[in-house]
Amino acid sequence: MRSEMKIECPVCRENSGLFQVTENIPHFGQTLLSSFYCKHCGYRFSDVITTEIKQGAEFKAEVRSAADLNTRVVKSSTAFVEISRPEISVQPGPASIGVITNIEGLLEAMIGPTKSVAFEGGEKIKKLAEIKLKQLMEAKEGKIPFRVKLSDPFGNSALIGKNVKKRFLSKKEIRKLEEKLGF
Repeated sequence: MRSEMKIECPVCRENSGLFQVTENIPHFGQTLLSSFYCKHCGYRFSDVITTEIKQGAEFKAEVRSAADLNTRVVKSSTAFVEISRPEISVQPGPASIGVITNIEGLLEAMIGPTKSVAFEGGEKIKKLAEIKLKQLMEAKEGKIPFRVKLSDPFGNSALIGKNVKKRFLSKKEIRKLEEKLGF
């Protein structure tokens, strides 16, 4: 199912387009993909939401070769991401978006903000950001082994591939993540 509707932009209050499509993602299930873009102010938002009721889960993927970078990533706007090397974590916030990509794409999405920090930070922060940036590039090129951890209290995210381990989160773990999200 594909739909388009006009809704009010939460930033500038002008009417803009919300696009939604329902898709069956193998090994994940029926999913609603939403994308909003305001042509007036440039605000954009996208998300990935399962249409099935799922329990909060944590996924871990071992990346040992360039081929493992193709592991599929379904990341909702409520997902927490951790990369073991370089030690980088991404916590969702008000501007967090959902994406369907692979691990290489996830790393690529982290490179831009890391470059900004390296360019704009103080001397100590610049050095740390430059180290992280070098490690991100090596990871993206498959030169160093690392682990990706994806946690979502609502079960709207997943890692899909051969070196992936999944476990369901306990009620206590789910509650802790929900609190970090402000729920």
